[in-house]
Amino acid sequence: MERLHTDNSRGSKLCADVPPRGSITLDPEAIHLLANHLAVIVGFVELMLGDAAPGDAHFNDLVEIRAAAVAAANLITLKGQG
Repeated sequence: MERLHTDNSRGSKLCADVPPRGSITLDPEAIHLLANHLAVIVGFVELMLGDAAPGDAHFNDLVEIRAAAVAAANLITLKGQG
């Protein structure tokens, strides 16, 4: 089972305990479910951004979460087309 962990040092990113290179294969149902979960994340973040202002404490965090979810959705969309 993959574990997600965070490292709070400067410049760190959220990462999974998987090899840095390689790929995984997901069946179409798993891709569909993952796309649905990412859509929920994007939707809720957009709702929260609607109530936030650029100067708010977590505004930049919300922008980063949205960007990561959209990037992940784009990855699985491209993978699903190939």
